[in-house]
Amino acid sequence: NYKKNNEYLSNEEIVKNVNINLDYDFYSVTFSSINNYTPLVLANKHYNLGVDYVPTDLINYAYPYAINSNIMGSSEAYNHFKDMYNDAVSLGLNIKIISAYRSYEYQKKLYEGYLRNDSVEVVDTYSARAGSSEHQTGYAYDIYNTVKAYTDFGSTEEYKWVKDNAH
Repeated sequence: NYKKNNEYLSNEEIVKNVNINLDYDFYSVTFSSINNYTPLVLANKHYNLGVDYVPTDLINYAYPYAINSNIMGSSEAYNHFKDMYNDAVSLGLNIKIISAYRSYEYQKKLYEGYLRNDSVEVVDTYSARAGSSEHQTGYAYDIYNTVKAYTDFGSTEEYKWVKDNAH
């Protein structure tokens, strides 16, 4: 049925999408996250980490990499980010972590706060529900360039560079 409704996709894309459950609408069917407590942990609108998931390698991040020392995340991700940060600085670019690890409860409050201004359908386009946020893994960051507003990061040279080099 998925193939019939997505004839424009290749067979490879069909198999990939079905294997990772993209044949379901977001949040309509959810599964327990996989590869927990590894760098390959999967959390998204199909795979839920649950209320008790907390990474085992959380550390506080420091200046100049983060905007303050209250930001926490995976130590492994942080080491990679520092390399990326140093590469960016060598090119005259400035990137800083503004948000990293978010607990289930923090993400729940954040999402519920957004619901005060927007409908569920709109909020689901820009924020994950609690348990479904990659931030809960400790591997996701929100970053900005410290010059433009955080919401304008997509229009910066830093964004273009990060997009090409974050892998």
